[in-house]
Amino acid sequence: IVIATGSVPARVPIPGIELPGVITSNELLELESLPESMVVIGGSVVGIEFACLMHALGCEVSVVGRKSFLRDAEQQLAKRMRIMLSRRGIDITIGLEFQEITRGENGSLRVNYSRRGREGFAEGEIVLLATGRWPYTDGVGLENVGIETTGRAITVDQHLETNVPGIYAIGDCIGGYMLAHVASYEAEVAVENALGGRRAVDYAVVPNCIFTIPEIAGVGLTEADAKDAGLSYTVSRFPFNV
Repeated sequence: IVIATGSVPARVPIPGIELPGVITSNELLELESLPESMVVIGGSVVGIEFACLMHALGCEVSVVGRKSFLRDAEQQLAKRMRIMLSRRGIDITIGLEFQEITRGENGSLRVNYSRRGREGFAEGEIVLLATGRWPYTDGVGLENVGIETTGRAITVDQHLETNVPGIYAIGDCIGGYMLAHVASYEAEVAVENALGGRRAVDYAVVPNCIFTIPEIAGVGLTEADAKDAGLSYTVSRFPFNV
């Protein structure tokens, strides 16, 4: 058995997230008309990708986040991207504590927050919750067969096998790299092991791309990863602007 139930958009506990117009990336892809304005809660990959897309289509976009901006990207590139988006007209504010989402007098949605003791808000026709994704394991029945989890994620070993012999798990439901091509790779490993192999999963050189405008691409460790691992490394930079 291979479990591959995927993930769902994370829903942060902010009062007002049930208001009409507060949506996740799932509902955003089902919109039949372009909103005039949008507030993105979260500086995640999904949030910034959709911020770029909607802004390119003519929507006024504001991004508000708690702690980080493109946390998993190479941080020098993330910093440069933030500057570029700000110059393009996308308002970005990070370091906030969210209070609630309310409906304004003009019918728009207002995301109320505080920052360093000062209160503020961002307003838009719709609000996109883009604070990451959660492994989808609720209601799957894992507890019926005793499969262990770490938080919401299914726990697997290096062979992608759960604590129950003969049951494997792959993709977003095990956490880690939530990328389609990683799930495909994990499927190959899991099936090979289910058929009697002993292949260990290897994440040393995972390619990734953030589909912003322009894109950010990478493979393997970031500089921060190499530094944390105590590895010797060299940094080279080549600017493409003239």
